[in-house]
Amino acid sequence: MSWTFSFTALPSSLLDCPDVPELHTKVDEALKLVNISDQQYVQILQVTQHHLEDTAYLMEEMREEFGWVAELANQTPGTESTFSSRKVVPGVHQGNVSKQDETMIDLSILPSPNVTLKIPLEESSESSNFVSYVLEKAVHHLKEHFKTW
Repeated sequence: MSWTFSFTALPSSLLDCPDVPELHTKVDEALKLVNISDQQYVQILQVTQHHLEDTAYLMEEMREEFGWVAELANQTPGTESTFSSRKVVPGVHQGNVSKQDETMIDLSILPSPNVTLKIPLEESSESSNFVSYVLEKAVHHLKEHFKTW
């Protein structure tokens, strides 16, 4: 938006008020400043709108990727049963035959159904990577199966 102002018939007003030309100059300068401010406001508004759109896009991406965590947490009644595990003796377990070179672990994470993981022998409970390995596999399973519970 551009502000314009025009005065006509100045000669008679010059006789009545000799400061009119100086006042016109000041009004013109003020109008230029108003126009510049208006342009800056529009630019700032556009930048803000772009930032808002980018933020909304990133939030949607994060919701798609990590929304299952929030949904799962909202279904959790309390923290007393957040995580539990038990080692299953190798052999026949619920119809699954376990090899001697792997360990089977039943996990319960939050309110989800139990998950049985087969852990390779090199990732045994004595291994320094054991907890990381088990959690990585459990989170992967939760991400894949969360919507099916």
